[in-house]
Amino acid sequence: MNTYREDDGVKGIHYTTNGVDPESEQWGTMSFVSLNEGTTTYRTAWQPMTSRWDKKRLEFWDDFSTDGMLEPRENEKANAPMGSLAVKTILKAGESRNFQFLISWNFPNRQTWDKPGFQELIKATVGNYYATKYSDSWDVISKTLPRLGELETSTKTFVNALIESDIPEEIKEASLFNLAHLRTQLVFRIKSGHLLGWEGIFDDYGSCFGSCTHVWNYEQTTAFLFGDLAKTMRDVEYNYATDDDGLMSFRVYLPLDQGQKWGKAAADGQMGSIMKFYREWQLSGDDAFLKKHWLKVKKSIRILLDSRWLGC
Repeated sequence: MNTYREDDGVKGIHYTTNGVDPESEQWGTMSFVSLNEGTTTYRTAWQPMTSRWDKKRLEFWDDFSTDGMLEPRENEKANAPMGSLAVKTILKAGESRNFQFLISWNFPNRQTWDKPGFQELIKATVGNYYATKYSDSWDVISKTLPRLGELETSTKTFVNALIESDIPEEIKEASLFNLAHLRTQLVFRIKSGHLLGWEGIFDDYGSCFGSCTHVWNYEQTTAFLFGDLAKTMRDVEYNYATDDDGLMSFRVYLPLDQGQKWGKAAADGQMGSIMKFYREWQLSGDDAFLKKHWLKVKKSIRILLDSRWLGC
């Protein structure tokens, strides 16, 4: 269901559904808005497919190219309705102008790890943390727009400070490339606020679930730029993945109350987690964080001294 909206100078299309189960992972909202001056026209749908010849693209182009404006199309008869915006303005000879559009989304029903054929995983809803901050995708626009300039300035300031430094080019390039991964589907934050990650990602699903300890040992970006998020990863390891004997499952199941279900430890991963915990405490100075997990940390050290681990 595509609805055109105008709020406080923001013009756009709000995408909702009444045909998807509200508990489904596919249930959610999207918004596509224009922040531009000038005449804004729209369609909340394209023409339906009337034959095996796909004429709807031609019909759209014929409409738009005539005068740079769109005529409305009805939703009810559309096949997989699409919403479109057009902004019309006049440029003088040699003049240039930026046109700004925003796309937002809100899908609250994130499911547990899922990779077909890898192993049996628990099916449950763990949610998305961002959905606890915004009611829907239009709310994302409304709350983010006043901060857009501040966020853009902060981002540019950080990037420019790095690239203008005297650090060797190879290190600057590697640092920025690794930082970019945090903006992909490699990591996600569940409703409780905990950050988790895959080992890698394919085109349409994650590779190797569970915030694998001996893979994530090598990752330094989160701890030094987003320390609070790094502490949530240590909370996953010690509050959920480590049993009463100190054995840490090197893959953590979701939901978190099933975190120890993997039941296998990795010596390098467990040793690395001890070092990461110490790093997080050093960087944050958070003694409450230290005290909360200290007993499990000690147990995870002691079990490593057991002769069964020698030679790992």
